[in-house]
Amino acid sequence: ARRLGKPLLRDTLKRIRPTKAQMSIDDARQRRINVAHAFTATPSPLVAGRDILLVDDISTTHSTLEASAEALLAAGAAKVYAFVIAS
Repeated sequence: ARRLGKPLLRDTLKRIRPTKAQMSIDDARQRRINVAHAFTATPSPLVAGRDILLVDDISTTHSTLEASAEALLAAGAAKVYAFVIAS
């Protein structure tokens, strides 16, 4: 974010309920259920109407990214993109 001159939003996205570790769940459907409605995003001028880039270390079924994106869109983000180090 610093190199691109963009804000790093560390506290905008929050887990609002405990979930099991995704790597402990084999079934893709169960992974989606595990993280469904588990996140919220704080509406702010840095989110509203903006394109947001989510960065994650690993993604297999993309369930966490999808749940996080839903929360950001509900907070007013225009679009949500994801960058994953490993899949």
